[in-house]
Amino acid sequence: GVGCHAYLELSGRDIDPQRLQKAWERLLAHHGMLRARFDSLGAQVIAAEAPADVRRVLIQDLRQHTPASVSEQLLSLRQRLSHRRLNVERGEVAGLSLSLLPDNMTRLHFDVDLLVADVQSLQIILHDLAVLYELDETPRAPLKWHFGRHLHDRKRSQTSAQNEAQKYWQARLATLPGPPGLPLRCAPETIEHPRFTRRQHHMPAHEWSRIKRFCAAARVTPALVLATAYAETLAAWSSTSNFLLNLPLFDRHGDTAGLDDVVADFTNLLLLAVDCSQAMSFADRVRALQTQFHADAAHSDWSGVRVQRELAQMRDGERTFAPVVFACNLGMPLVDQQTQEALGELHYMISQTPQVWLDHQVYDKDGGVLLAWDAVDDLFPEGMIESMFDAYLHLLTQLANSEQTWAEPLMVHLPAGQRAVREVVNATDAPLTPRTLHLPVFEQARH
Repeated sequence: GVGCHAYLELSGRDIDPQRLQKAWERLLAHHGMLRARFDSLGAQVIAAEAPADVRRVLIQDLRQHTPASVSEQLLSLRQRLSHRRLNVERGEVAGLSLSLLPDNMTRLHFDVDLLVADVQSLQIILHDLAVLYELDETPRAPLKWHFGRHLHDRKRSQTSAQNEAQKYWQARLATLPGPPGLPLRCAPETIEHPRFTRRQHHMPAHEWSRIKRFCAAARVTPALVLATAYAETLAAWSSTSNFLLNLPLFDRHGDTAGLDDVVADFTNLLLLAVDCSQAMSFADRVRALQTQFHADAAHSDWSGVRVQRELAQMRDGERTFAPVVFACNLGMPLVDQQTQEALGELHYMISQTPQVWLDHQVYDKDGGVLLAWDAVDDLFPEGMIESMFDAYLHLLTQLANSEQTWAEPLMVHLPAGQRAVREVVNATDAPLTPRTLHLPVFEQARH
């Protein structure tokens, strides 16, 4: 019941609806994947033009409304657009709306089905829309580029690499762990209409700079430091310290000119095995995870989707293997300076992904880093995700403020209720899996 979908809002001023309409139509005409439709078998067709209702920018004029009415109308539109399932069968893969607000302020509403766009593509779409609107310049992407032909050419050239990668992953299947054993208040399949909630924090430039300086000293990357702190947090709430993280990789490989400027979904998935069971310093934990990541990424031609299919065949009855995601997008601000000047600053964003419970996304922002968690709150005990997010931020604050922290095992601050649950698990020696730990157990321990 969930589309693979992203929704965002830009807060700006003085946007001309007619110029925006013209820019949007030219954007759809230039990028073929924004005119894609998908048949019942999943095959894609690039239409000559997008459907008429997709080409039309919807205008909501709130300039004469009271502040309370403006807030109400904007929230209503957000609720309608942020979780909608686009009709990709008929070519509805993206949408654009504009709210005109008092004092010449504007709110741009954009959503897209992630069948046609990865995270870099979101940045490209917004940048190209800004350039078309502000400068009336043609986007940099090659006009005749076709994603289907790109995939066909790449498939022909990577047969040997795929064979080697397949052998690597098949040799590891028997030892790969499952998902984090997070407490659940209900079975995921019982939630008919999942709603994702975003929590986010902007780590300022001075804190992020210190972490990067400590990273260099420890010979680890900032991305793997964030992934390790995330894994430590998950392990503190999980019934197992050994689990899989789902890492999207963005494989824009090839010698085609302009490949970095095209819109398409180049996402590949990597299932990274995390083991937090052995006590070690945080720096050593990061180095261990980094070594595993490099080995796995070298064999990413056999994708995480295929690995999950193999696991499903081996482990009868198991359907969920990697519902917790770490998506790191460092090095690429989602909304660049040119887009901010033309269309506005990022005001709000939320995403949904089928079969995902918790999705941690990382973006560059103002010299620092934006840390966002999108979660299906109804799946978890009340307040749990909030507590986990707070604990995660506390770990990062420790890492930013003291280099000595890197030389010691990280201690995750658990709420009293979760400490009681872990004590029950340890005392009984009976691991509580996502399918057996339900809300009453958690609530009894919490009280």
